[in-house]
Amino acid sequence: MGGHRLFFLCAAGFAGLAMGWWLWAFGAGGWEAPLAPSRWHAHELIFGYLAAVLSGFLLATTRGWRVPVLLALWIAGRVAVAAMVKGAASPLAAAIVDIAYLPGLALLRDPPFWRRHKWPTMAFLPLLLAFAAADAAFQLDVLGILPGAAERSLGITVDLIALMIAVVAGRLVPGYTRAMLIPVKAPRHKGYESTSVALMLVLIAADAAAFDGVAGVAALAAAALQLLRLAGWRTRDVLLQPLLLILHLGFAWLALGLALLGLALLTPWLARSDALHAITAGAVGSLTIGMMARLMRTHARLPLVADATTTAAFALIFAAALLRVFAPMLLPMAAYDTIVAAGACWIGGFVLFLLKYAAV
Repeated sequence: MGGHRLFFLCAAGFAGLAMGWWLWAFGAGGWEAPLAPSRWHAHELIFGYLAAVLSGFLLATTRGWRVPVLLALWIAGRVAVAAMVKGAASPLAAAIVDIAYLPGLALLRDPPFWRRHKWPTMAFLPLLLAFAAADAAFQLDVLGILPGAAERSLGITVDLIALMIAVVAGRLVPGYTRAMLIPVKAPRHKGYESTSVALMLVLIAADAAAFDGVAGVAALAAAALQLLRLAGWRTRDVLLQPLLLILHLGFAWLALGLALLGLALLTPWLARSDALHAITAGAVGSLTIGMMARLMRTHARLPLVADATTTAAFALIFAAALLRVFAPMLLPMAAYDTIVAAGACWIGGFVLFLLKYAAV
C-alpha cells in the first residue's frame, strides 16, 4: 500500500478528532495546559493534519518499512502532545517526539529529495526543515525557554504555507484543469510565479522581523498577483465539476487570505486570526481535501468525477471556512455559535471523506 493512502486516511480522521477536541476545549474552560487552547488548535491542525497530508503526497512512491515507521512516528507525536496537554507526559518528552517527525520525513522519503534536481521538488527539503524549526520554536515557548515564540512561529508557519500553496497549487490547479480537457492557454506564467515567490519571501522575512508595514504591503501585492494567476485558469468552466471547482476555490481562498492578512497588518480593522483562518481553513482545507480525493480516485482507477458524497464533503469544508472567517466579523454577538457551527461543518466534511474513501 502506498504511503498516500495511509496518511490521507489518518489525516482525515485526525482533522475531525482534532477539531472535536478543540470545540470541547473552546467551550469547557478551566484550561491548565501550557499555552491557550487556540495555540494547540493551530499547532495540531498545522503540524498534525497538514503534516500528514504533505506526507501522503511526498510518500506516494515510497514503499517498504519507511512508511509504517513514519506513520508510527507521526502517531506518536499526536499521542505525546495529547498526553502532555492532559498532564500525562512531560512537556520535554512530548516536544522531542513531536519535533522529530518532519526531519524524519525529510530523511526517510524515497527517493531522497537531494536526488531530484528539479524545482519545486527540491524546495520541499528546506520547506520541511523550516516547518520543523517553527515547531521547535513553538515547543520552546511551551517549555518556558522562549516565551512568546508560539504565536510568532505559528504566524510565520502560515506564511510558509501560503508560499507552498502559491508554488505547488499554482502549478497543479491549472495543470489539472487542462488535463480535464479545459484548455488553459497559459497555465504557467513564469513572471507571475517568480514574483509570487519573491513577495512571499519578503512577507516571511518582514513578519519574522515584526516589520508589519512591509509585511502588509507584500501580502496585499501577493494577493493581487494570485488573483491575476487565477483569472487565467477559466474558473467559470469548472463550476459543474466539483473535483476541479474545489481546487479553484482553494486558490481563491489563498488570494483572499493574503488580502485580509495585509489589511490586518496595516490597519486595526481586522483581526489577524481571521486572515490566518482564510489561508488555513479556506485554502488549506479546500485544496487538501480536493487533492486527496483526486489522488485517491486516480490510484484506485476511479473516474475523475466527484460523486454526491464527495461533493457534499467539499461543500461542508467550504462552508466551514466561510463561517469561520466571515461570521464572527458580521455577527460578533454570535461568534461562539458560528465558530462551533464552522467546526461542525469541518468535522462533517472529513467524516464524509472517510466514509467514501476508507474502502477505496
